[in-house]
Amino acid sequence: MTEKESQFQNLLDANYRWPCSFPFKFIIPAARQDEILALFPGDEYTCRSSKTRKYVSLTIHKNVSSSAEVIEIYNRFKAIEGVICL
Repeated sequence: MTEKESQFQNLLDANYRWPCSFPFKFIIPAARQDEILALFPGDEYTCRSSKTRKYVSLTIHKNVSSSAEVIEIYNRFKAIEGVICL
């Protein structure tokens, strides 16, 4: 785990009680929206298109059991081309 991930994990642990519903936030190309949502089957989400409709701001509320799980999910998504994790 990197120092940045460790700091993020400490911040998460200080502000959340596990398990909980965590809001994952992404900026994604609009063309990949269905592909990303397929990775969160059954989870609630909200999305908002950019003015040009090329990108979508996506917030997905997923039940997670720990801060380590949050970091693991974000790391998985950082590897997807065109996805920006917030």
